[in-house]
Amino acid sequence: MQSVILLFFLIGLALPTEVPMGCVTIKHVESGKYLAGDFKQKNNFRYIGGRENESEKEFWKVAKCDGDYTLFNTNISQFMMTEAVEIGGERAVYTVGADVHVHTKKWKIIPQGEHFCISNVKNPGCLFLGSFSNTYSKENCQDCKEDQYKWQLTSCEPVEEAS
Repeated sequence: MQSVILLFFLIGLALPTEVPMGCVTIKHVESGKYLAGDFKQKNNFRYIGGRENESEKEFWKVAKCDGDYTLFNTNISQFMMTEAVEIGGERAVYTVGADVHVHTKKWKIIPQGEHFCISNVKNPGCLFLGSFSNTYSKENCQDCKEDQYKWQLTSCEPVEEAS
């Protein structure tokens, strides 16, 4: 009987982690910072930054889209996207309104043990927090195996605003 229980336990450890759908918080494993829409840029784009305080975390909606995912910041009602221009192997990551047509709103969310690697479909690269806690996508990142490319996605219930 003990060997049967051990077998089920080992099989359970081998199962891939499922991507949580709906409301999530996204936390950088290495720094412990939460992803959040940052200051406003031109043309309704916002940088995405890392916030240290749990009280500053923002809610994201993960949804399936043609076999991939979209990441929608529910606090500011904008989708995550990458910059088309790559500089030094990195692309800036922004949010953009749902009404803005861009080809870089789809993402792959790849299990890495109990964490996830997040990579843009159009411009593949590993999502990470760079200098000044700005978010970038890094090309040639060894399949996101390093902690700097890992994210914790935690299911949540968004806080309702008082009327």
